[in-house]
Amino acid sequence: MKKCPNCQRVINGNETFCIRCGTEFPERDPAPVSSAKSANSIRTSNQTRSQYGQAIAQLHNSNDCGAQAQEEPIRKRSQFHSRSTTSSQTNLFSKTVTFIQTKVLPAIQSLKQSNLLSKDKNIALISILLTILLLTGAHLYIQHALNPQTQAAHIAKYVEKNKPDRLAAAFTYTEKTYVNPKSFYTYLHDNQWILEELQHAAKEAKKLGRAEIKDESGNRIISISNQPFLFFYKKYEFRVRPVKALVSTTDPELGATITVGNKEPVPIDKDRVNVGYFAPGPYEFTIAYQDDYFVKEDKVEVYLSGEQYEFPIHLKLQPVELTSDIPDAIVYINGKNTKKTAEEIQLATVPLDGSVEIYAVATNENGEKIKSNTLHLTKSATHITFPDAKSNRAFYESPATDAETWIGIFRRDYEKAVNLADFDYVADYFIPGSPAEEEYRNFVEGHQNRAGYQYNFLSNEILHAAILSDNSILIETREAFEYHSEDEGDWYYERQKKYTLQNNDGLFKIADIESNTIKKERRS
Repeated sequence: MKKCPNCQRVINGNETFCIRCGTEFPERDPAPVSSAKSANSIRTSNQTRSQYGQAIAQLHNSNDCGAQAQEEPIRKRSQFHSRSTTSSQTNLFSKTVTFIQTKVLPAIQSLKQSNLLSKDKNIALISILLTILLLTGAHLYIQHALNPQTQAAHIAKYVEKNKPDRLAAAFTYTEKTYVNPKSFYTYLHDNQWILEELQHAAKEAKKLGRAEIKDESGNRIISISNQPFLFFYKKYEFRVRPVKALVSTTDPELGATITVGNKEPVPIDKDRVNVGYFAPGPYEFTIAYQDDYFVKEDKVEVYLSGEQYEFPIHLKLQPVELTSDIPDAIVYINGKNTKKTAEEIQLATVPLDGSVEIYAVATNENGEKIKSNTLHLTKSATHITFPDAKSNRAFYESPATDAETWIGIFRRDYEKAVNLADFDYVADYFIPGSPAEEEYRNFVEGHQNRAGYQYNFLSNEILHAAILSDNSILIETREAFEYHSEDEGDWYYERQKKYTLQNNDGLFKIADIESNTIKKERRS
């Protein structure tokens, strides 16, 4: 049993000073051990634990002097494991833990066992020490959490572990920025170089207070800056620079809208429209067109990047032109009264797959309601027929000579059009927007880059004429022509064609042309 040399109080084995009078105790000298005994000694290990379960020390015999050496105290990994990203933080944390083990915990234990202070004072002193301990731990945790390099490491881990929501939450954005976590995750996953630059930028921001990441074109992507936090700390903000998305169109008058996710639809009412600001990445936009009765939607996938991104859209509409034997007849679509005539109805998004049923109702000279034939929309130009209408009968009774004359005039103008590579000569012969118009326009205008060619139309023979049920006439012809080209030589052709003509306000219009080459000969 050892006592304090000053006040004679009994000393515990691990005290370094007297808690009654404050006298410091001299360091204990190692017990002398003979050299022979030292050479043959077997190393033993005795581990003692405090009443808190904390390992205090481990003693070994030294092979050199025989003295007992005290090893580093054993600590539980779960209690003192540090994930500091810098060596200075690791050293600070390690020193703090060592101080708590060797100084704070033994002092608390001694105070509890001593009778020097009253119970209330012991509790107060222990509470103060524990408060200091908690504040020290909190300081280390906050300092570690606010380290920008730690934040950058967490961001890289979120990308590696495929955690888009946590990744998006690690950044800040301007108020109007639309963020899709999966899209932003895809962007960073596709651009791993940004994660590498983020570590360098975090180190720079810690030193200078701010840093910025740009792409090779100089577009800003991410900025890092600090701001005061809890009086004497610095909090670092990782802010994503948004992409300004613009959409352009050549048909702003169609009244389409564009939207993405849960954003409000944006009208495409100008040649160039600002859709909004987005975190970079791939997005699927929905373009909606609406006429008086139908809505059509198209999807457009766009990969947004840079500070501004503009993408064009082509409105895929096929307006339907309705005509009627009786101009003031009221049109019904899928059984519903439109209260409009064929001329008044605007149909731009109607599906032409036969699913839409259409007919019209008129009043005859006797005040009776008469109904037209029922049609299923499959063509962009549709004429509504009334079986008893005079205009319809007049059209059906048109002599074949009228059609033959019309075909002859068309062929004469078509010869000019193809030789001059100018479709305007025959544009009025076709129903606007029909497949036949598009096909023949492409063929005629395709000659604009050719040189040294000539067509010579020889004959146009009418083989057959027939009245069709949908207010149209079918004309079959046999046509012959010669073709000369400096590159291809001279050729002779004979073709058999079927013209489908429709009545547009009493005028013939080409709805379709079927062509079959039956003879082709080289003349030179």
